[in-house]
Amino acid sequence: MKLEHSECCRRYRMKKKLQLEATEILNSWQLEKMSKSSRTPREIKAALDKIVNLPFNWTEKQYTDAKRELSLFKFNLYLESNADLQKDIEIIKKNPVLSKRSTQKMKKAYSTVIQTLELATNDVLDEATAILQVMRFLGRKIAKLPVIPESDAAAFCLATLPKSYVKPEWLASYMENIVENNCKNIKIVHLVDEKPVG
Repeated sequence: MKLEHSECCRRYRMKKKLQLEATEILNSWQLEKMSKSSRTPREIKAALDKIVNLPFNWTEKQYTDAKRELSLFKFNLYLESNADLQKDIEIIKKNPVLSKRSTQKMKKAYSTVIQTLELATNDVLDEATAILQVMRFLGRKIAKLPVIPESDAAAFCLATLPKSYVKPEWLASYMENIVENNCKNIKIVHLVDEKPVG
């Protein structure tokens, strides 16, 4: 179906507005959160691009869905500091100097792992299985430590191991709290208007 010139212009403005919102999310994240986050600008930009790159003959529903997804992405991006690499390391390493050094090293390691996964496959479920296998590998190493500190990182890795492994007493209740706190969806109201502005 051939569109009128005015309709083409309206659609162009709508799509441009969506792309501008994505750029603003990236820019504000870089200014406010990047220094405290383990995520890379490349990772954030790729995720935003995927949301706003609408197909050629996009529908109003696809546009509204993209708006909603963009709002949810921003909401999660600013809420995820509780899962931040730096905070996870600070729980284990109380010395600020050692914690900062480890954080810098692990940010580089994290970025390398993500790039390796992206080169290996474009299937997110395949990527998840690779990470799960890495967690099992680390879980076996953590299980041999004489004292295992309570942390999300240690808990998740240990939880991937079978029952035959000896695990710390705190693990079951710790994992129960994680599941309870993170696996229930919260209701988000008025994140995005139902009608896109033309």
